[in-house]
Amino acid sequence: MSFREFIPEFIVIIHFFQCGVWQALMIYLPPHLFGIDQFLPQIMGIVASVTVAVIFFSVKFHYKRVRFFHFYLLAIGNLFFVINGCYFQFDYFESIKGLYFGGVAHGLIYITGLTYMHFRLANNEFRIFKLSLCHIFYLIGIVATVHGVELMSGDLAEIFSKVRPVFLATGSICFMHLLVNETLHVGGLFDYKSCRDTELNAANDKKDLFRSALEFTPVPKMSRNNSVEHMSQAQDAAVARKPDTRRQTFLTLLMIFSKLKNYMSSHGIFINFFVIFSNDLFQERTYYIMHYLILAGALAGICITLKGNMKSIYIVSAICVCICLLVVIIFKLTSVFLIGLYSLPIILLYFHLGVSYFVPDCSIMEVSCLKFTEISLVGGYIAETVCHIITIATMKCSMFSDQDGFWHSSIIFIVILSVICTVIFKWLPKTWSLSILEVQHLILYNENRWTPKEQSNN
Repeated sequence: MSFREFIPEFIVIIHFFQCGVWQALMIYLPPHLFGIDQFLPQIMGIVASVTVAVIFFSVKFHYKRVRFFHFYLLAIGNLFFVINGCYFQFDYFESIKGLYFGGVAHGLIYITGLTYMHFRLANNEFRIFKLSLCHIFYLIGIVATVHGVELMSGDLAEIFSKVRPVFLATGSICFMHLLVNETLHVGGLFDYKSCRDTELNAANDKKDLFRSALEFTPVPKMSRNNSVEHMSQAQDAAVARKPDTRRQTFLTLLMIFSKLKNYMSSHGIFINFFVIFSNDLFQERTYYIMHYLILAGALAGICITLKGNMKSIYIVSAICVCICLLVVIIFKLTSVFLIGLYSLPIILLYFHLGVSYFVPDCSIMEVSCLKFTEISLVGGYIAETVCHIITIATMKCSMFSDQDGFWHSSIIFIVILSVICTVIFKWLPKTWSLSILEVQHLILYNENRWTPKEQSNN
């Protein structure tokens, strides 16, 4: 594989930086100064994501295949981010309007970028690693914004003036990259409008919405006495099995609910708790360290994907989060407050929140029906965004001052995460090193397509 084949993928990845910048603004800007404007931009993001998903589904249904027009939608998303930055140079009320354009851009780029990477990437051990880089750049955008701008205490006009060049610069740079990419594509250096997974690309070219590629064709058990004719007769005599679409739907909904763990990293009460902890430890509100820990965990997680399974990564990290929460609660209830001992579970808590940050989105796209990949991904996007909206709407001015809420929220999250982990452990298959079509076949027929069932059960 030549390096130029990675150029379109890298261009998509860097788009997620500005999405992270916008998300940091929506998380940290004080809700009492915005009121309804704090969550309406996120609703605009939901509307944009749903619109994009409907467009992709309609095109896929019409042409009976995946059409790679993602970069044109990314260009539109860049335009909205540039408009967002332009509005930040005006007064307070005009600047707020910019967040609405940013919300549209966020929803558009988030869905478009991830689905492009999902269908574009080649089938090798780096597939999930590259797909997860979108989330890494997303977290880098959050870290850069939270650390570079005093969001929680700075003046709004000053905040907007600092963030404006970021949107203008990143939007312009991404526009330039998109133009260079289109030029190289027209010049024949690479084809960014095709799958680099040869099997998936061949199935896509059949224009039957992957139906023939996912039909059940059991492979007979190999032996020395098997002749070609015998194998042919065995395949002809095999009874076609009906795909288990209910299992696929169940797993898709399960992974959508698994995004609850991602939501914990931006939940107002958990942010507030780290602010209080940082005050005790550093004598100042170094809340941005929390996001560095989450980013460090995500970097560790994507490295594990080179040899490990996403199912195991999510379960282990979720269990560690629950254990850390329990330890912190025990320390609090028993009035044990030794900084060295007390800080370790808190640091590990936020680290493990990042370890599986990318798993829900990647798993949603892997297990969902290929016809509804974009719609399923939007389901996860809506679930997480609605949680943000509910938090903002209910916490109001006490978003960063409610300490008791941490303990109640911790118990709720522990119970829910325990249930999710149990169900994932029982039902979600291990998909490491499998191609998209192999994962689909494993879910629909509960066996590896290339392995006879007699062998797979042993």
